Amino acid sequence: MRIDFFFDPMCPWCWITSRWIVEVEPQRDLDIHWRTFSLLEKNRDRMAAEYLDRVSAGHNALRLAEALRAEEGERAVGMFYTELGARIHHDRVPADEIELATVLNNVGLSRDIVSAADDATWDMAIRASMDEGIALAGEDVGVPLISFDRKTAYFGPVVTPAPHGDAALQLWDSVATLAQFPGFYELKNSARAKPEFGKRPIVARLTGSSS
Repeated sequence: MRIDFFFDPMCPWCWITSRWIVEVEPQRDLDIHWRTFSLLEKNRDRMAAEYLDRVSAGHNALRLAEALRAEEGERAVGMFYTELGARIHHDRVPADEIELATVLNNVGLSRDIVSAADDATWDMAIRASMDEGIALAGEDVGVPLISFDRKTAYFGPVVTPAPHGDAALQLWDSVATLAQFPGFYELKNSARAKPEFGKRPIVARLTGSSS
């Protein structure tokens, strides 16, 4: 099954969901495509000024993710997100203080592409990615956003902490079952616990082709 996982590296809930789906991936034969979704682009007009620097740093990282996709392929995008997300959410390094060149180097990717983070021409690719997710799920969504075989998409699941083992598979099977019903729109609980990130992921380095 093709899964398009739309992410912004700044969102802690998206990060938790991404680690859950990474665990599920090999056990349910998922083909994950890591898709950009800018919270800056989506919420700029109603975002408090104190958040702009951090969310802008996330947007710049998404530009770099699109450049990586063009140069190296999907696997490189996933590795980049894993290393960046671990630094933001586990190491608690402010996103606007992270050197993206170091992030690239740590996963075996060329630092030469880092200038893409400041290249606004990549915003078109981010916008196109967002438009695809929104076309399937509607305007009132953010991340995590998951598309199933590019036929339907849902915001969520938002969960903390991420389940592991059999529980992770049970949650996936439940979500995938709901996604089979085209008339299913929403299942929501507005209660909020603080995000629990669990263990810091082990970040692999790129070897061979990543496409």
